[in-house]
Amino acid sequence: MARYHERGSHGRVVQILGEEIISGVHRPDETIETEALEQRFGVSRTVIREAFKVLAGKGLVDSRQRRGTFVRPERDWNKLDPDVLRWRFESADSAADLFDELHEIREMIEPPSARLAAERRAATDVEAAAEALGRMSRTIQVGDVEGFVEADVAFHAALLEASHNDLVGSLSVIIELGLRSRDALVHKSLPPPRREITLHRRVLDAVIAREPHEAEEAMRALLTNAARSVPRLSP
Repeated sequence: MARYHERGSHGRVVQILGEEIISGVHRPDETIETEALEQRFGVSRTVIREAFKVLAGKGLVDSRQRRGTFVRPERDWNKLDPDVLRWRFESADSAADLFDELHEIREMIEPPSARLAAERRAATDVEAAAEALGRMSRTIQVGDVEGFVEADVAFHAALLEASHNDLVGSLSVIIELGLRSRDALVHKSLPPPRREITLHRRVLDAVIAREPHEAEEAMRALLTNAARSVPRLSP
């Protein structure tokens, strides 16, 4: 999915205002003046209005007659929206708490999903996970951190898919965005350790062997290690 700043003038306005609302530049109940934005971004009123519609759909802003467009409180944000999630992960003010929330969500979703994967997986599911694990191993050998992140995301996505539960699959965007942000933070300066491969291999082996309990426990061990590797962020 292309980020909004890659979608022309309208996208640039959505991207910047979204980031500013999430990071607290614009406070709840603050009115955002259309004319000021026209001048700031050098765009038409139509572009600003369209941007407001997008942000309203994400729960970030609302509008009233005689009041105009204003920022909604955080409790109203659509926190499962991919852009809202991404902007929250990129915000220094919210990232610390969000990583803790991500770990809790992953603990609720991924170990039971690994159990289901061991019970329901098809040959194509195993192939997808094994291919991703192979790429993880190769990228570690050459110190390709970005490649490792992409392969890690693909591995976990494959296991969620292997659960053959559509509702679990619909939550994969949360796991993907959070995992991508977590990996980029943890491995930004040091290459991933070989232990990462060992832990992922244990999960995959259990899924291949159709051992649900072992698959669930292996995923819990993997997540425990992942949580320990995240550096503490300033609140």
